Amino acid sequence: MQPITLTGLTANDVRTSDRDQYLQLTSLLEAELQPEGALEVLHAAEIVRANWRLQLYARLEEGAETEAARTWLDRARSHANNLLRRNTAELRRLQTDRLANAELALQLPRLINLKDYLQLTRGREAVHPQTEKRKDQPNPAPTAVEELENLLMQDILKAQESQMPQEMKKQTQSQPRNEQCACGSGVKFKRCCGHWSKAA
Repeated sequence: MQPITLTGLTANDVRTSDRDQYLQLTSLLEAELQPEGALEVLHAAEIVRANWRLQLYARLEEGAETEAARTWLDRARSHANNLLRRNTAELRRLQTDRLANAELALQLPRLINLKDYLQLTRGREAVHPQTEKRKDQPNPAPTAVEELENLLMQDILKAQESQMPQEMKKQTQSQPRNEQCACGSGVKFKRCCGHWSKAA
């Protein structure tokens, strides 16, 4: 199957009398936009069509004598400009994504590759002076991604608890509503400090 090209996709868009000018516009925009892949070519074709419509409306505007014709041309031009803007933005996004994926694929290992690497190196001991196990190190280094995530989450929770003031820790512990109130009044908590009218 042949790849989709911009000239192939837009070959039958116009009448035979306008085909030469249309092909010139298509080849100019194809060189400028450089679409690759089916989606990029489809958006580039819409850009070519919108540009062609704008050129056509500019020629028609010279002969428009009535207010209704000028209003129709303004609406049509506005619609073509919106199509042009939308398709240009989408084409730019697709090309940026394609280039970023190509660039990042060279620089970053994929997660699947990282898991394979961890499985391969799990049984081996590293013989590097910086990664040697020390006697004073109580816990061995985790080897799986899930273990790393769990340890990181535990460290975050410990850090949050150590930063929380003692009063806040006491307030966050819930008091049963039917027990005696902590203020020493001798009344149940739900009738004293835990009453709905005092909660704020």
